[in-house]
Amino acid sequence: ITGLTARLIIKILPDKKQADTYLVTKYLDKKMLQNPVLALDLVVAEIGRTVKIIVRMLESVIIPFTEKELPKDKYHTEKGLMEALDMREEEVDFLEKEITDFIMELSRRELESNRVTEIFALLSVTNDLESISDIIHREIVPLVDEKRKLKTDFSDEGKKELIKYHAKVLKQMQRLQNVFEKRDAFKAVKILVKNKKNIDLESKFRKSHFKRIKHNIDNSVITHKVHSDLFDSLKQISMYLSSIAGTIAEESPFEMLGEK
Repeated sequence: ITGLTARLIIKILPDKKQADTYLVTKYLDKKMLQNPVLALDLVVAEIGRTVKIIVRMLESVIIPFTEKELPKDKYHTEKGLMEALDMREEEVDFLEKEITDFIMELSRRELESNRVTEIFALLSVTNDLESISDIIHREIVPLVDEKRKLKTDFSDEGKKELIKYHAKVLKQMQRLQNVFEKRDAFKAVKILVKNKKNIDLESKFRKSHFKRIKHNIDNSVITHKVHSDLFDSLKQISMYLSSIAGTIAEESPFEMLGEK
């Protein structure tokens, strides 16, 4: 079975429905483990779904730091912003476990050597994605309360820099989403190229922040820890994205699935 055929099968697979929970895989099906190409294609589809969820997490987590009033979630309008973030983090944790279990079961089958390489490349990507979700939920989200307790906003310049750097990291996350949607390993190279520019930008903004501290600008001094921790977390996310892109670019898993 070719990668193209696998793609067509994915399109006609019925959506899985499970009452009272959103914690359900959409593509993984253990009955497909007997066919490595199709099984791997299902893994890629489920990873792509995970990327989409994390894009939404990263997109929304900046809002509490830039707006006074928290809106409802953009995609689940019946939920508050923070509630939706919690929901998505739980969903990513669930998918990481399901994908990892599926990959490990597949790895115990008799496979060609290039399939084994691809399997562990996808396992590495899955682990890195879960780490990004953890950074958002365990490191950035707690900073919301820290900043609220300060009762002080970032300096105008500091806020502009934060918004710009977050937008750059979010764009990288969206590029990764595009990599999985298009099944194009070459597009991962652009993430690597842009990461080098983002490293320079982060360094520039950090120096600018410390200049404000040096000049004793009140807002910058008071919000220093939150501001620095936010930049640190976004930088970590950027580095994980670079790691994922490097794995995809080097192993080219989509080519192994018959993609061009």
